[in-house]
Amino acid sequence: MKSGKSQAIPPGFHELESFTSTSEAETLNWASAFAVGLVPGDNLALSGELGAGKTRLAQAFAKALGFEGDTHSPSYALILEYDAPTPLFHVDLYRLSEGADWEEIGLEYYAERGGIMLMEWPERLGKTHFPFSYWLRLDITGETSRLITVFRAGL
Repeated sequence: MKSGKSQAIPPGFHELESFTSTSEAETLNWASAFAVGLVPGDNLALSGELGAGKTRLAQAFAKALGFEGDTHSPSYALILEYDAPTPLFHVDLYRLSEGADWEEIGLEYYAERGGIMLMEWPERLGKTHFPFSYWLRLDITGETSRLITVFRAGL
């Protein structure tokens, strides 16, 4: 069931680590451990095909960062803000056409607020240069297994 569709990583990012998860629980545990190392101002791109687990990863991040409420996909709202000790902004650009201007849709406001931003479908920004700290690529390798590759900007 391997997807074979690996997302292109923009120039300026270098592979930091990769993790092969064999279950949803392992993926969520990895996300929780990774999230506690994030700092205010970190902006993360979450890329991968439909069903790769981007929203579930964002939900694990929210919980690990101290948000106690329910989390949902922001597909229709575009951006959801979670009131955690460090604000968490969950963005889903799936419904936008490619080449969206991040400043025009208001992402600059969130990027400057000192929280942590998780952005699903960052490819929709096209050639626009958004200040991502990390790029996480999720590749489907089986029914419940995923390869998560973390890229860091500017190393």
